[in-house]
Amino acid sequence: MLWHITKREVYDNMTSLRFSFTVILLVLLMVINAVTFMTRGYKKNIEEYRNRTAGALDRMRENCRSVYNLILNGPGDLYKEPGPLTFCADGEEENIPDRAVGRSGGWGGSWSSNGFNYSAEGFWRMNYPGFDRSLKNIMPGYLKTDWAFIIGGLISLGKFAGAFISVMLPLSIAILLNLLIINVSGAVELSAGCWGRIGVIVLISAVYVAVFVCLGIFVSTRCSKSSTSLLILLLIWVVFVVLMPSILGSISSGLKKVPSADEISQRKQTARDDLWKRYEARGLLKVAPSREKPNMVALKLWAECLNEEQQTEEKIEDENLNAQLAQIQVARQITRMSPTAIYRYALESLSSTGFERHREFIANVRAYRDRFWEYIKSEDRKDPR
Repeated sequence: MLWHITKREVYDNMTSLRFSFTVILLVLLMVINAVTFMTRGYKKNIEEYRNRTAGALDRMRENCRSVYNLILNGPGDLYKEPGPLTFCADGEEENIPDRAVGRSGGWGGSWSSNGFNYSAEGFWRMNYPGFDRSLKNIMPGYLKTDWAFIIGGLISLGKFAGAFISVMLPLSIAILLNLLIINVSGAVELSAGCWGRIGVIVLISAVYVAVFVCLGIFVSTRCSKSSTSLLILLLIWVVFVVLMPSILGSISSGLKKVPSADEISQRKQTARDDLWKRYEARGLLKVAPSREKPNMVALKLWAECLNEEQQTEEKIEDENLNAQLAQIQVARQITRMSPTAIYRYALESLSSTGFERHREFIANVRAYRDRFWEYIKSEDRKDPR
């Protein structure tokens, strides 16, 4: 009996005008998604990434000619590789920093002692381009033609498209067409791991669609008029899919304050001024680390000063970045009250895009930074002079 009822429901839906409209809409959006991904998305980003990385490696090779250059200039720019599954979930990648910057910085100046002129330069340090302070550009975007929008923003009106099978059938056709276009184009080579993640994404999408279909059926059974159920479902969709993520994201951005760029700059300057006052009191500018006849006392004092300056500024940078990441994390936790936000975050995680991937990138950069310093120190120890 249940099977006959199911077949009848599927037949009625598939022969309706809304089913045809759903097929056309989904196929059109998935084709747009695939074409955009191939022409302006991944292909352009990966070429730019390769060119930038090649340039950064060339500069690194130049610096590797001496330990002195490495100490001053560091590793250069470190770029984040574009993810191959951005067509599934964009993750607002264009609004998230795509690099970390390891370059010369800190104090630099000259002074005179005993009739000679001397100069000094600070060590390299790692800097991280910041996020948008208002969080507006890094919270989930709901007008992207990625899978997260097509499925999360449109198919959640499952009541209007029929029962679950009637929704999943045109969705499956659209997804297969999308993957066929991307795979045949050769714009990206999807590994076995990528195909596995796509399979999980489809499974999660099916669960997401099923939830909204059940919600539609529940509301329909509680309403005597179809117009009333339609209005209620539309209201639920607008609140949970459109309004709630945006409003909660705006509210949560003010719960955890992050220092402004000017405040960070002032904090660095204050720390630097305090440091130089302490070392001037110890006679820093009264001794000169001459190369002709090295003054070991002066060398050690200057090394201690420049090391502390670099570590102090890097600590401020790390604390500022941690505050930014914590602010975004709080906002994301609050917006998880919306089922659409939960769905989008799940797709971003599986697609290796968005905020979580950037946090992983930052962790890798910091580990690389520490290894880079250890390499410099080990190379420096090889020369007893």
